[in-house]
Amino acid sequence: SPATAYNFAFIPFYFARTLYNDAALNVPIGMINTSWAGRPISDFMSANALTSSTSVINYNAGFPQSSVYMPMIKQIIPYSIKGMIWYQGEYNVNSPTVGYTDSQAAMIADYRASWGTNFSFYAVQLASYFDPTSHPSNRDLTYKIPLFREVQNAIENTPKTGIVVNVDLCPDSANLRQIHPLNKRPVGERLAAMALVKDYGVNMVCEGPTYLSHKVVGNTIVVNYKPSTLGTGLMTKDGKSVSNFRIAGSDNKFYPALAVISANTVIVSSIYVPNPVNVRYAFSDGAMTNLQNLEGFPAFPFRTDNLSGPNAATYIDMPYPTITANANILEPKITCSPNPVRDILTVNFNDNESHLVELLDLSGYILISKTINRSGQISLVAFSNNVYLCRLKSTTGHQKTVKIIKC
Repeated sequence: SPATAYNFAFIPFYFARTLYNDAALNVPIGMINTSWAGRPISDFMSANALTSSTSVINYNAGFPQSSVYMPMIKQIIPYSIKGMIWYQGEYNVNSPTVGYTDSQAAMIADYRASWGTNFSFYAVQLASYFDPTSHPSNRDLTYKIPLFREVQNAIENTPKTGIVVNVDLCPDSANLRQIHPLNKRPVGERLAAMALVKDYGVNMVCEGPTYLSHKVVGNTIVVNYKPSTLGTGLMTKDGKSVSNFRIAGSDNKFYPALAVISANTVIVSSIYVPNPVNVRYAFSDGAMTNLQNLEGFPAFPFRTDNLSGPNAATYIDMPYPTITANANILEPKITCSPNPVRDILTVNFNDNESHLVELLDLSGYILISKTINRSGQISLVAFSNNVYLCRLKSTTGHQKTVKIIKC
């Protein structure tokens, strides 16, 4: 309990408690905490691992390599363990990341050899972090952390490993200055879910939507996710528009994009990118995301390009477009028959105002503009099966936008 473990690390505490209580394993879950804040990965590696990993860089000459390994890890070998959870990288992200992937693999291999067992190893992606005192630019315009997350993700090339996401856990921009986010419970619970599936055989979802492929469709990019990570479907945790998608054409200028969930895909577009080529999601240092599956696991950050170098991509500084979910206008009832819409969209209003109803494609191009009082119909016969936006404007200036799926 918090009373008896108040000085223990929070994430392994929640990890163990979730395994014991929530999963009803009904056996004690022992945890050994071996941590030292602000240390590079090389400090956690034995001399043997450092030798075998030719790409390892000594990131801090002030401390000898293995400075954590010798007094804190070597002493517990070969204590019987079932696996390790690993949350490290804040130091390495500020140094050259060359060799981190190699170091990670060498460290895991050396640990497993030392313990004499091929135990599981689960890691945590770095959280979003932005300090305006040291980074004067907009929090959405820098992407050092996402580049490091890509290096971290290489852990999955090693058998019996996994990585969890926590890019969604920052409640507001003020908390982005916490390099160690305060909301630690979900991190421990997500690590526990991975262990339950991979180590205890529980049949459940243990990760969030993970990029599989994308396809350019007209002026949009349709993002597909790995079916095993979708759970029972996509949603936003706050009920708002999907945030943190950027889209670019061949000029590699990434604009904030409108992103709409359509079944198990996300359709991404921008009126400024008529011929899209690449898309990025949560690929910024200060990303605060809301896309997840219905089981509550957040979507993984990703990009479809392989641009490298500080000037390879340009982030355009402007607000993210949204689909407005609230307005002072009385809630219009959108009646679709059948549902989803096939040929006729019926719009009913509960007031006596005159309303301008516009049908737009996802690039923002107006396809139909029609004035409706209390009710009216719009023919969709001429339009292909796709996702559209229906924008409703009242004479008093209030506005609401809803998603229409035509099939």
